[in-house]
Amino acid sequence: MERETIKIITPKDKHEVIIKAWISGLEKRKINSPYLARTNKNGEDQADVEEIYNSMLDAQIKYTVISINGSSDKIIEVWLKMKSEDYDFIINETNKIVEPKIDLKKK
Repeated sequence: MERETIKIITPKDKHEVIIKAWISGLEKRKINSPYLARTNKNGEDQADVEEIYNSMLDAQIKYTVISINGSSDKIIEVWLKMKSEDYDFIINETNKIVEPKIDLKKK
């Protein structure tokens, strides 16, 4: 079964980005694992916050972005070299996939 995708266009340089429409529980665990791997049993951080945050963003992009401008090569590197408006836009769009708003009133 092929997974549904979403095409987004970045606002500044008009990069075409294909992202997954949803992620699995396993993919979500992998996105969260940089934080969990760097916390000891007492809940104290073993790495600095910036390193953990950047690792989680990299994992988020790795597990949600399929291609940028038709290429699936070096996605993280391409994303990191984008203008900040486009970089932030992709983070915001993939956040919607990783942390979807759930309507608990729907049946």
